Amino acid sequence: MNYRLLLLLSLLLFLASVSIKIWMVKAQRQRKQVGTPSCNVFVSNSASATKCARTKCLSPQGDSFENYERCTPDPYTQDKQICEAVPTDCELTQSVSCSDGDRTISYNYYCPNSNLSTGNTLTIICPVTCTKCLVKPNLYNQCPRGYYNDNGCCIPREQIACTTPAINGSCPLGGPPDEFGMCCSSADCGEPVVYPCNAYLPANNCPYTFEQSPCPPSPVLIDVAGNGFDLTDAAEG
Repeated sequence: MNYRLLLLLSLLLFLASVSIKIWMVKAQRQRKQVGTPSCNVFVSNSASATKCARTKCLSPQGDSFENYERCTPDPYTQDKQICEAVPTDCELTQSVSCSDGDRTISYNYYCPNSNLSTGNTLTIICPVTCTKCLVKPNLYNQCPRGYYNDNGCCIPREQIACTTPAINGSCPLGGPPDEFGMCCSSADCGEPVVYPCNAYLPANNCPYTFEQSPCPPSPVLIDVAGNGFDLTDAAEG
């Protein structure tokens, strides 16, 4: 009985930890309904002067679809147009118009020979669901300490384990200790980041590599005469 209770508690704790992590990921991505449907009816410039209607999803005033990481569906595909096209043996029963809050455009016609009532209807999705990353990686695709990279968005790590460096000053996963002199790591570091040789390394313990291996050494200047250095600027070589 005690074993079953312990197993049940362990399962509940595991599910709770997973739920917390999912919530943390969602909390770092702002989700918002964006866009305003707009519809207008007009007469085409063709010789037949056909009546048409167009509906599309517009960016709201003071905002833009470009401000978001992605939008679903793509708002630029939510742009549709129809023009009245009635067969010669049929008659128009409903002129093209906008409805459903400017999301739908339609017209209807009736064909007496076939006793058929039909038409054409197009509908867009607007507003669309957009997400925005609140904390983004730096130029080297590296997140701040305490975060990990989740498909281009920095998400807080649920737990960071820290230890002291070895006697030689190195950390277990490679790289220098952080600004507090500790080796802190997480299973969420992801793939090693590739840095140029002159890059500033972030203060965390995630594994990394360099574009060149080994990196070329820095020049060493020795004051042989003992009278100090007198160097030219970059323009003078």
